[in-house]
Amino acid sequence: MPTAKKATKSSRQHGAVAEMGLSSTSVLELFLQELEAMYWTENQLLLSIPVLERASGAPRLKAALAEHLEITKEHVGRLEMIFEMMEEKICAVKCNAMEGLDMDAENILQNTMPESPERDMGIILAAQKVEQHEAAGYKGLIKLANLLNREDVVTILQQTLQEEMMANDLLDSISLEEYPTAI
Repeated sequence: MPTAKKATKSSRQHGAVAEMGLSSTSVLELFLQELEAMYWTENQLLLSIPVLERASGAPRLKAALAEHLEITKEHVGRLEMIFEMMEEKICAVKCNAMEGLDMDAENILQNTMPESPERDMGIILAAQKVEQHEAAGYKGLIKLANLLNREDVVTILQQTLQEEMMANDLLDSISLEEYPTAI
């Protein structure tokens, strides 16, 4: 009986994708490509967040970055869980957009004085660019997972998306608190 149910789910999946003129194979390939890029992004953040944390001067910003580093470790774990749920090998493929955002953050650090308000504001701006990039990526993955009829994957991705949006809101709050006239 489970086999029949699985076939029905698969039929619905292929039917919905086909109705839109899409190939379920192409949608799956695109999903996996984006999943691999997001996995690379989250792992890259495990390297770059500590750099930003050390470079920041505002205690609340330092604390927020330290907390987000721990949350990012959870995001990596969730992505690994999705690879396993999809019965795919865990793989990271470089995300050029994230690499560019990382370079922007490095530029800010090179062109501002240590522990200056300008540096902290630059770190907030760089971090918010990353959060927006991640939110867009997770929204896209959710859309693709919906097309693939993978509600289990959608639930996990939505949790991560919510955390990314909360991180962005926290950065807004810190920015308003530390630099009220800048907004």
